[in-house]
Order: sequence, then C-alpha cells, then structure tokens
Amino acid sequence: MRALQIWGHRGCRGLEAPPENSLRAFAAAIAQGADGIELDVFLTRDRQLVVFHDETLERLSDGRGAISAATRAELHTVRLKSAAGELTEQGIPTLAEVLDLVEAWRRDAADSARAAAFVVNIETKGRGIARHVAREVSRRVEAGWHYDNFLNSSFDLATLAEMRELLPALPIGALFEGPLGRPAAPWDLGLEELQRCLRESAALRPDTVNVTLPSLCLPGAVELIRASGARPVAWTAGERPPQSLPAEEAQALMRFLLERQIVLITDFPGEMRALERNYRFRAGR
Repeated sequence: MRALQIWGHRGCRGLEAPPENSLRAFAAAIAQGADGIELDVFLTRDRQLVVFHDETLERLSDGRGAISAATRAELHTVRLKSAAGELTEQGIPTLAEVLDLVEAWRRDAADSARAAAFVVNIETKGRGIARHVAREVSRRVEAGWHYDNFLNSSFDLATLAEMRELLPALPIGALFEGPLGRPAAPWDLGLEELQRCLRESAALRPDTVNVTLPSLCLPGAVELIRASGARPVAWTAGERPPQSLPAEEAQALMRFLLERQIVLITDFPGEMRALERNYRFRAGR
C-alpha cells in the first residue's frame, strides 16, 4: 500500500503552531514529514506575489485594509498573529521566499526521493494573478524544478482556464465548496452538488478536484472524481486534532485515505504522519 500523501495546510496550524502561511509554518510542515505544502497567494498593488489567506489584513495580522491595495514595502512591517490571536515576529512572505525555503531544504534533504517529489500547492486568489504565478513557476522549472512539483488550485475556474493556456504542463486543481451561508457544514458538498461542480469544470480537465473530507466520504464521491480523470484531494475545514479522535475513528479514517489514495491537506501534518505509522503498525503493513 502506497504512503499517504500529506500536505501541510498553510504550512501547519493550531494553537501551538507558528502563524499560518508563515515561513516558520512551512518549515515546520517540512520538518514534520509533509509531502507538500498548501498556501494562498495574492497580488499586491505593485504586482508582487505574497502569501496570505484573507483578502483583508485585520484578522490574521496587525495590518489594516485590503492586501491587494498595499505594496510589498508596506506589507514588510506587518506582523502575523498566532492562532491564539497574539502578535508574532513572523511577517508576510512572498511566494519567492517560500519557494526559496523549499529549495534550500531540497538541496540538503536526507530523503532525496521525498524532496524530489515535494509539491507546493499554490491557491491563487484574485483576478489577474495567473500570469504572475506562471512566470514564477516557469523560473523555478528553468532552475531545475518540475511542473509536477506544483499544483495551482483555485475556486475561480476562469483563473484556472487562464493558467491552462499559459502553462499547459502545470497541474491545476479545481476547488469546490458548498453554498455560502448554509448554516450547517457550509463547506461540504452533497453528491448532486459535486456532480454539478464536475460538469462545470469538465472542459478544464483538472488534474485534481479539491473538496472537504466529508464531501469525499459520501458514497460514490471518490469514484465520481476519478471517473472525471482527476485525483481526489481532501482539504481541511474545522479539522479536529488527530489525537482527539477515538482510536476506532482514527483507524477508519486512515484506512479510507490509504485505500482510496486521497491526498490530504491537513492542519496537522506531523500528527497525521504519526497516525499513518500507527495504522500500518496495527495492520502489519
């Protein structure tokens, strides 16, 4: 049975973790054994690619206003908040800085196979960003990376279509969530909603379809995605720490992920890797 593909969600998160989407968070995810990292990218006013989740700065930092209205120089002094809301010394990195961090690790990594296959999942946000990301990816490929070291995901199918035109060899991932404003499980999709999303994205031929784990657990959901030609990727929403799961639930989750070969984007890459090792030990695999 192949190993579980684990990608660190915004690096790694949680009360004891570094601020999300910070250089320390990405370094921590790598140190914890992640096979990839997921990050969010916006374009600043002066056309720089920066790594940050929200459209506005207030919730996650001591900054104010829209991130797209600021220059890179203006963002340089902004400090990120921890999950507990406390200010830290970590700033908002550029995409180039994160890729430089990954590159430095890859050069010296003890596990060369893991380093060579490491994936950076770039979730692009906002219009007009595709060509800037394409330029950065192309620069890295010229320097020795492979297109398969990247995944460009987005909720915006128009952005993915533009990226497909710019860089046909770059894998793309169609992100989907449930209808906004739904009070219960707002990110999760029903089976009919998933079928509609797959129809909407069919012309793009996405390499992955990224939905919440509960969406993938619906009977037939994984099969629908694979029939479309895409690989299923589960992203986290309100994820519980793995150590809080009852033993039987944790074992069932790991069996489902491994047997279906689902890529897992998780807030807790280290704990999930430990859970996988425990499952394999118990199963004699």
